[in-house]
This record gives sequence, C-alpha cells and structure tokens, in this order.
Amino acid sequence: MKAETVERLERALQDALMSLEPDKVVLSRSMFGGAGFFIDGRMVAAWFGGGLALKLPDDARRELRTLAGAKPTQSAQYIEVPGAFVDDPDLLVPWLEKSLAYVRSQPARKGR
Repeated sequence: MKAETVERLERALQDALMSLEPDKVVLSRSMFGGAGFFIDGRMVAAWFGGGLALKLPDDARRELRTLAGAKPTQSAQYIEVPGAFVDDPDLLVPWLEKSLAYVRSQPARKGR
C-alpha cells in the first residue's frame, strides 16, 4: 500500500507541475517511514502516512488551513492538502507554485 500511495501522490504532483514547469520531474524518496517529494533536488512535499503535505511559508500554511480537509502535520513547515487536491491538478497547482517559490527562496542545503 505504501508504494501505491507514494506513486499516486508523485503522479498528482507531476500532473500539477506539468502546467507550471513541463520540463521538470518530481522524484520521491523513502524517508522515516514516509516519503519526500523533490523537484530540482529540493523537497517540496511529503507523505507522513496520511495525505499529501506541501512545504509552505507561514502565511500560505495559515491560508490553506482554512480550507476544509487541510490538516496540520508532524512537521511545522508542512500542511496536508485536502484530499480532493490529489485528484484535481487544477486545485493543486496554485499551492505547488507557492511551495516551489518558498523552497527556492531558502538557501540550498549543503551535501554531506
């Protein structure tokens, strides 16, 4: 089930990304029993065992939290999007765009 869920979420992100940056690819990686989703080597989303969670700045997290179905996660920088977003790229696109802008505004992490 985990692999199927991760594949479904990765596909949802890729479908949304196609309208923003069609030349980019979403990659997933297992992390701490869940998964991280990366674009250009930067983690923009995660799966903590529930639904798809986007990494967003404070103001966007507060705004998203007002929507029915959005939920906080175990990580303060991530918020789980309503389940309908996974099935409708048009709903996910504006939030993925905010996530991309946010992670790209942060300093790149140095490799180990």
